[in-house]
Amino acid sequence: MVRQELRQSIERFRAVQADHREALRQGRLADCMRWRGEREAAFRELQQGLLQLGDTAADVTEEELAALCQEIVLLLDDERQLAAVAKERQRQIEKQQSAIRRGRKMLAEFGAMRGGARGTLPRIVSNKA
Repeated sequence: MVRQELRQSIERFRAVQADHREALRQGRLADCMRWRGEREAAFRELQQGLLQLGDTAADVTEEELAALCQEIVLLLDDERQLAAVAKERQRQIEKQQSAIRRGRKMLAEFGAMRGGARGTLPRIVSNKA
């Protein structure tokens, strides 16, 4: 029973990883604040399953242990891939922020050249008044 629950925990953790990786790749970041809680809950569940398995270690065969170790290795590989996708997305966002800052600076300088105070947009004066 413990083994089946542990396998389900591994699959749930893998599903969370896949969902977050795809969301990052697609730029769906609206729910990223919720992700931490999801990941922590999935990890806690996985950790509890491993601890319960440790309590019944005498009943675990070498083949089962080897298969479990392989699944854990795959989870860690998925974590590395997820971290790489997150890092790439962070770089993209930093580039966008840099472009926004440059644009704001250019607008502020344009306003200063037209006689306005630094940081203000140029005033438009109409001769129709």
